[in-house]
Amino acid sequence: MTLKTIQNGTDVTTIDPRQDSIITFKWNKNNGFKTVNVDNDMSPIMDVSKDAAGKSVKVDNLGDKKPKIIYYKAAYDKINKVYYNVEMTVTNWKKQPFSWIDVPTGKAIPPFIRFHTTKIGISIRGLDYIDTTFQWTKYGEDSSGKKQSLKLTDEETARLRSYITLSDLDAAQAFRINEQPGMVGIYKLKGYDHIYQEGGNVVSKDVLTTDADKKAWVTAYIKGADQFSLRFYEGMNFGNLGSGDTIRNARTSAGNIGSSYYSFTSKCLLTIPKVVDPNEPDIEKRVGDKGTAWDDAEEATDKETAYEIQDYNEFDYLVRSAGPGIEIENYTR
Repeated sequence: MTLKTIQNGTDVTTIDPRQDSIITFKWNKNNGFKTVNVDNDMSPIMDVSKDAAGKSVKVDNLGDKKPKIIYYKAAYDKINKVYYNVEMTVTNWKKQPFSWIDVPTGKAIPPFIRFHTTKIGISIRGLDYIDTTFQWTKYGEDSSGKKQSLKLTDEETARLRSYITLSDLDAAQAFRINEQPGMVGIYKLKGYDHIYQEGGNVVSKDVLTTDADKKAWVTAYIKGADQFSLRFYEGMNFGNLGSGDTIRNARTSAGNIGSSYYSFTSKCLLTIPKVVDPNEPDIEKRVGDKGTAWDDAEEATDKETAYEIQDYNEFDYLVRSAGPGIEIENYTR
């Protein structure tokens, strides 16, 4: 699928005349998750049984099984009062011909996949690529309160609108989205060459960025479909390595095995009309550096993604409110 460029804040109705509410990933870890075919065993490299931020699986342990994570209540449709889960399934993968060596232990790292469990995201190491499918399902509970994933009806699927934004694409990370039912388009920020397309793949330059850096964002817009597929690559800077080559792999500051991490943000490059519940007021809060604009500030809703104060520097706490039937665009500091 061809990567298009758009101005930041492009009205979504210029791409798709809006028919219903538009949902995206906005998951809180308190809503829970469930993994399938993920044994969380990274021995003999390290014990990950108490890893609070992710669940890992070595691909050699999978056989024909497909690992999956279900993020419960990952989105909310205010118009139709429906919670949605998102199910991320890895359907295929290819190993790299070279080896990664864990620096602390000196042992070879087995190719693995790590699903993140404090935010929606996925990491890989030792794999050229993984193919993934994301599927929206309705959240439900059985008579005993057990969480469930309920398939959407054809009518519900036809009116469904959703978007995803991959953020912090850097260090030669790359992904691929092929033409598929419901995929309207994929978009990057106009005026920047940090993200480019090569042979059908969307590739980032081999430099570092941050989650808030919009030039490292790609937004995909989907309509009338309850699922979409994409391929994540470990990176595009390993072309000269082959069998017998090794790379020394450092641990993260948290002590985990370093890996190529793909993250998502609930923001996007499009302007999505805010849905206001006519029966209750809504207050939106964001935080950012002193003088930051509303669109550049971080959402102040989750301690896991909270704004970090740097060396006691000043910051702005922004509040925007909406009452019954109205939305107030102004905000206070």
